[in-house]
Amino acid sequence: MLNNDPRAPDKDTNIAITNKTSMTFNMDAPQNLNQPSRFKPGLWLWLFTACLLPSFIALGIWQLNRGADKSQLLDLGQADVLTLNQIDWQAVPLYRDIQVSGQFNLPMVFLLDNQTRSGQFGYEAWTLISTPVGHLALSLGWLAGDYDRSLLPSLELPQGLTEARVTLRPAPKNALFDVDSNLAQANAKNRWVVQGLSTDWLEQRLGTPVLAFGQLLDSSELGLGPNIWLPTVMTPAKHLAYAIQWFSMAAVLLCMFLYAGFKKY
Repeated sequence: MLNNDPRAPDKDTNIAITNKTSMTFNMDAPQNLNQPSRFKPGLWLWLFTACLLPSFIALGIWQLNRGADKSQLLDLGQADVLTLNQIDWQAVPLYRDIQVSGQFNLPMVFLLDNQTRSGQFGYEAWTLISTPVGHLALSLGWLAGDYDRSLLPSLELPQGLTEARVTLRPAPKNALFDVDSNLAQANAKNRWVVQGLSTDWLEQRLGTPVLAFGQLLDSSELGLGPNIWLPTVMTPAKHLAYAIQWFSMAAVLLCMFLYAGFKKY
C-alpha cells in the first residue's frame, strides 16, 4: 500500500541525511593520527644548548687530561732516586727524588710567610745547602708562628746532611706578592720574611749561584719542622670524578633539549 502522506520523508531523503551525518562525523575525527613527531625546539633553546653543551664536554675532557698529568707526576715519585751527578741542572727534572749530601755553610734563613698547618699560622723555613755540584735552596719544613709578628721562630741548623732524600720542586710563590715584598728583619740576624723565592733573587742577595729548589722529605731526625708541601693537592681519582660529573651534566642537558623540542611541537 502506497504512503501518500506528504509529511513523511521519502527514501531518498533518508539516505541523504544519513550520508551527511556520516560525512560530518568523519570531518570531526583526527586525520593525522600516524603522522611522525617533528623536532622544533625554538631559537632560544638552540642557543642555550649550543653554548652549554660544548662547555660541559670541554670541561670533562680537561679534567681527564689533568688527571692523566697528575698520574704521571705521582709516578715520578716512584722512580729511582737520582744522585747529584746524574742530573742536568740546565733542565731540572721537577718532582724527581734525589740524594743530597752537603753542608749548611750559609747561615741565612728565609721564612716563607703565611703558611698554615692544621689551622695554625706559621712559616716554611728555607736555606741554602752547599753540595759538591753547587748550592741548592732547601725547604726544611714548617715552623709555628707567633701572634706577635715581630717575634720570629728560632731555627737551629744542623751542620749538614748525609744522603738525605730531597724532592726537586718549583720555587715557592705567592699569588698576591712577588719577591720585591721580601723584607730583611732588623731585629733578627740572618733572617728574612719572604713572600716568595726565585733563583735570581737569591743569587743577588747571597752572591752565589743557585741550582734548584728542593724539599727535604724527612726532617724529623734533624729536629726541624714537618713537611707541609705536596706535589699535588688533587688526586687523579678526584679529577676523574669531576670529569664524570661534567659529562653527566652534558648528557642531562642533551636529554632535556630533545624532550623540550618534541614536547613543544
